Amino acid sequence: MSQLATKSAFNRKIVLGSAAVAVVSSQFFFFGGWKNRKIIYPPTDITTKNRLFPTYVNNRGELHDLLLFKEPLILNFTIMAEERSNKLTSSLFQLLGYKENYPDASKPCNLASISSDSEEGREMMLTYGVNTLPSLVCLHNQIPVGRYNFKGEEVDEKELKSWIAEQTK
Repeated sequence: MSQLATKSAFNRKIVLGSAAVAVVSSQFFFFGGWKNRKIIYPPTDITTKNRLFPTYVNNRGELHDLLLFKEPLILNFTIMAEERSNKLTSSLFQLLGYKENYPDASKPCNLASISSDSEEGREMMLTYGVNTLPSLVCLHNQIPVGRYNFKGEEVDEKELKSWIAEQTK
């Protein structure tokens, strides 16, 4: 890992793998003291026509603005800075962000990550029928048409790629 820029003593940007960028920040937790948490953000050099929204959605109002696009929208229900969620989110960014990994460049889609560790995030999980984390829900015209539940500890990128290809037909 190479360091890109230093923001302060407790926040810095780092490169994960060859493309995805994360911000590592130290935060104080009442019962655990200081801990480093890695929050995954989309790459800055996207080569597809897909929109990978860089912020985590925390409430319905933020999501409503994203539902207006005509392309399919993949909702990534995740827990920020949780290891399993970060693995799925990183794989999604790699598949959706780069033309050489994306199944069909002529059929773009959008990706929004839902922060499911907030009260409104849990309400959105109920709205879209999500009961395990991390999970993906694909919306066409605001209607859920596909689900992907992450099982195990490692992401099966072939399975995820075929799911994305099926959702963007």
